[in-house]
Amino acid sequence: MSASLDGLRQALSVSPNNPPLLVLYANACQEEFLLGEAQEAYEKVLAQEPKHQEARLGLAKVLHISGKTSEAIVRTEAMVAEDPNHVTALLFLARLYLADGHHQDAVTTYEKMLLLDGGVADKALEKDLYPNGREEAEDSKGKVALTEHGAIFDQDDEVEDFDEDDEDDDEEDAAYAEEELHVKMEKPKITFQNVGGSEDVKEEIRMKLLYPMQNAELFRAYGKKMGGGVLLYGPPGCGKTLISRAAAGEIDANFVSIGIHQILDMYIGESEKKLHDLFEMARQNAPTILFFDEVDALAADRADMRKSHGRTLINQFLAEMDGDIGNNDGLLILGATNAPWHIDPAFRRPGRF
Repeated sequence: MSASLDGLRQALSVSPNNPPLLVLYANACQEEFLLGEAQEAYEKVLAQEPKHQEARLGLAKVLHISGKTSEAIVRTEAMVAEDPNHVTALLFLARLYLADGHHQDAVTTYEKMLLLDGGVADKALEKDLYPNGREEAEDSKGKVALTEHGAIFDQDDEVEDFDEDDEDDDEEDAAYAEEELHVKMEKPKITFQNVGGSEDVKEEIRMKLLYPMQNAELFRAYGKKMGGGVLLYGPPGCGKTLISRAAAGEIDANFVSIGIHQILDMYIGESEKKLHDLFEMARQNAPTILFFDEVDALAADRADMRKSHGRTLINQFLAEMDGDIGNNDGLLILGATNAPWHIDPAFRRPGRF
């Protein structure tokens, strides 16, 4: 059992009715497949705050994983009925409809989600929704088209910014990475056999990428995706970069090493854009390992910041890691630091590092 889960249990023994703490504990239990404990914690939150959005969605996810998809649908439909613009709930409802065999309802819900502010295409879900591919979709506003970037527009409108005939391949993505983002996408030849020791770190990486690839159906049955985040910390020269490269070689994945200078920009908003572009490039070429060296510079504790520029970059980083902006299935984020105590605590909760 993880140390973080034990720590949350100890905290709950002191403050057993603390909703934010209960939600953190429920999320951690869900990560460890302790579904009964997760459900109990979510229900305890909802007994105090019946409209708590994260707890309601978390409970629906636990019910779905437990095989109670119909009940999960009812609960998620209720959330959408109360807030028709709830992007996260709509996306999850589309997945539930698809899992329950309601394909057309899933398509309709997914299309509605895409039309909302903040709605972003989920390429993995689209493969199941449109097994033969699709160029057009019908929604309540009429005939619409979905571009490769996930943008939906009325086909009667003029389209100038997108070229639907362009097809990205690995070579073009690599060229874009090197020319525009100034990073290099590679496939290392070394494997874990070239790295001595660190067996616990190797096993953690195997659990997040190698085993899900080898046992895809089993992991899918338990609602586990391939990927996640691992924080590597230690003094200089202890092998953080080496084991990251070896992890990519172990599974024949793409590897991208990212330094501070490749993200930070003097112009407001450019740093966030660069970070998003890197994650998008990695998602399109999954399985991919993103290695952030000196990650504490990009994920510093927001409590130590007085200006907002660094805080917005951290918020962007968190959103990218959560997969709220795009599907992170097959994406492993490795962060290396000499000072883990300087990293914002939000990065160290379950589901992130």
